[in-house]
Amino acid sequence: MAAATDMQAEYDVQNPAALRRLLGAGAQLRTFLQNLLQEAYRASIKVYRDLSEKNPHFKKLYEHQLAFRNQSYQWWKIADYSFNSLMIQAIWQQWQDPCTAAAGHRRPPAPANVRFASDEGNAASRALRRSACTDA
Repeated sequence: MAAATDMQAEYDVQNPAALRRLLGAGAQLRTFLQNLLQEAYRASIKVYRDLSEKNPHFKKLYEHQLAFRNQSYQWWKIADYSFNSLMIQAIWQQWQDPCTAAAGHRRPPAPANVRFASDEGNAASRALRRSACTDA
């Protein structure tokens, strides 16, 4: 388990730099089409079911993995997914530290092709950000 964690951590550190090098060399970053991903998912489920019919050891492991996934997805949705979505939104919108923003520094506008709900017009939200920056 420790070796897998170490390997994951190593690649988590190295992948962003590798991606920057690829993009710097002219590579284009694109996501897979949603319908392609859905078809790949359906095909993988069929493969897993076929393997389960032929191999009782695989079936046992697969059933345990499915049970874990089905019991865990709600946690992932609340913990990991919510946080990751927030961080992606913050980076795309180029959010600034609220204390810096309260001091009069405004963040640059988000790119025209990125649209998220904004709280720029919400006075209560701005007041809350300013109050978080004052010394108690």
